[in-house]
Order: sequence, then C-alpha cells, then structure tokens
Amino acid sequence: MDTSLCSYSFHHRLEAGLPMGCLAVDGAHLYEPSVEARALHRTRLLRWCAIAARLGARQIRIDTGGPAEMPADVFALIEAWAIQLDNFEGSSLVGDRGGVRLKPFGYFHTLADLDLNSTVDLENWIYRAHNVHGVGDEYDGAEQHFVAALQGRVPLLPSADLALNTMLICEGSYLASRLGREVSAAEVREQSVSIDPA
Repeated sequence: MDTSLCSYSFHHRLEAGLPMGCLAVDGAHLYEPSVEARALHRTRLLRWCAIAARLGARQIRIDTGGPAEMPADVFALIEAWAIQLDNFEGSSLVGDRGGVRLKPFGYFHTLADLDLNSTVDLENWIYRAHNVHGVGDEYDGAEQHFVAALQGRVPLLPSADLALNTMLICEGSYLASRLGREVSAAEVREQSVSIDPA
C-alpha cells in the first residue's frame, strides 16, 4: 500500500470521526512451506503492522495460510486480548464493542458479561421489508431511489458530492505520487483541479 494514500485515508477518517477497529490483512499469511515465501510474507506482514499502527488500528488480523487440512507440524495461532466473534471463517470486522461477520451474516457482542452470537437471515428480512412493510426498495437501484426521492420518502443521494470526494481521493493519490511525499487533505483541496476556486 502506498503510504501517502494511507496518510490521505487516515486524514479523511479523522475528519469524519471514524475509529479504526481492526485491520484485516490478506496476502501476508504466516504459513508457507518454503523459506523464501515465508520471508516475503514476513516483510509484507511487518509493512502492514506499520500501516495498522499509523492508522491507529487497535487490532490486526492476518491469515495463517496453509493447506485446508493442516499437517501435524502446523497449527494456527490467533492472538487477541478479547475478540467478539464465533470463528474466523469469512470476512469480518471486529472492534471493542462487537464483531460482524458478513457471510453468513452475524453480529457478536457482550451484554452484562453474556456473550451474544446473533445470526441474521438478511434475505428473509429484505423480503419482509419489501412485501410486508412496503419499505426497503428505496436503495434497490438508481431508478428505485430516484422514484422514492420524488415521492418524498427519502432524500436524494448527494451524487455530485460523492463524485467530487471520489475525485479528490484520486487527486490525492496522484499528488502524493508526484510530490514523492505524504499530503494532507487540505493540500489536496488547495491544489485540486476538480474544485472550482470561485
């Protein structure tokens, strides 16, 4: 990862007030049969640890790697002070207040020292929202959203602002690369060709 892009993302995250809980890393898994591959992955691992520290991540998750059936001489070790998740299968996001796994969807948290593992059938929920309650179609697609906005059910998405912010992120990457250093969000705005100076 380009550290200037990392810095740019960090500044935008701070401006938005978003905390960084856990950084999940792929492509730097710990187990590899060859010494050369393990050394390469260790280099990647150390780079991602530095990025996680720079972003203020409280936790980092690194795949152990290895074959589906682990041989007797290999074991997986996942270290965390406390993690709220039932297992490490699939994509997940964890923090100090709970954990979410995407497929199958689950929410994991602790309430009064009681571990709660909640699985949710999102397909049935979406079906009920659409067919029983008559809501939920507002964000099914661009046309559905536009019709719902015309009906006054939802505010129209600020697509111009979203496009401009996407452009600013791209400009920040190019600016940092051109200058050969990290750039702040303010510098990107000052030197932007996307923002009308008037």
